[in-house]
Amino acid sequence: MDYNLFPVFVEIMRHRNISKAAAVLGLTQPAASNALARLRHQFGDQLFIRASRGVVPTKFATDIGPEIEQHVERLKELTQTQSKRAVDLKQVVRNFKIVAHDMEECLILPLVISGFSEEAPNVRIEIRPFNRVTLADELVAGRVDIVMAYLRDPYKNLISRELYFQDFVCVCRGGHSAVGQRLTLQEYVKLQHMIVSPEKGGFSGLVDDKLAEKGLTRNVQVSTPHFLSACQYVAGTDFLLTLPRQVALMGAKAFGLQVFELPFELDGFSTSIHWHRRLDKDPEHIALRDLLQEIVKTSL
Repeated sequence: MDYNLFPVFVEIMRHRNISKAAAVLGLTQPAASNALARLRHQFGDQLFIRASRGVVPTKFATDIGPEIEQHVERLKELTQTQSKRAVDLKQVVRNFKIVAHDMEECLILPLVISGFSEEAPNVRIEIRPFNRVTLADELVAGRVDIVMAYLRDPYKNLISRELYFQDFVCVCRGGHSAVGQRLTLQEYVKLQHMIVSPEKGGFSGLVDDKLAEKGLTRNVQVSTPHFLSACQYVAGTDFLLTLPRQVALMGAKAFGLQVFELPFELDGFSTSIHWHRRLDKDPEHIALRDLLQEIVKTSL
């Protein structure tokens, strides 16, 4: 039995999608599919059956899923314990360079900065904005320690570890007169919208693609690259804003927004940390990324 394949099983079970599982693990889709083929051979079961959207687990996969996930989590805990034994974070003196999207910068980095100040007080954190064009060169040149983002594009020699999963919700200002206790699909497409487009800009995105499948459109009036700024803008207007759930909850608390479940299905996504393969066995880097993951896991 090849236990190294278990993380592939866990991520496919979690996301019900081989491509998404591959992205979380830093694998190509062919590599993830090959790993699944080997798992099927080892267990003598199909494990996952292709469906109209992704895959669905067999009864056997559903039965063994919890045990395999416990095994994987236990191995992660052992790895973290070993790294902490090998490195005293309070004695580490290092510059730690983090590249982050706007969302991770407002949602995660305040937690990371606070946690590092207590657990690794001599580590200086340098935060850089995400730039899709230059990221590959920065990783190869060693100018980046950690990338904190949802990456759509494949990168060579990049290792990934999932931090957390988010689905999407909708927010509007408190006391919005046109929205009741429950947001309906009719209200959603009728009202004006604002969208967040951190990189490409424009007035359409995932939501519009999903609505188009239903033969629907919405009226997007404002496009902005920043999540918290969008929440502030919405607080003073009648626009609706569709956001990842954790960002929406933060915006609701800061600006008094109402949060509604979407009146249609929209796939969520995972935010992961990514690092170049040459840093994978660096003891200090192992300890610091384990600390980062522990901070996020206990705070979100």
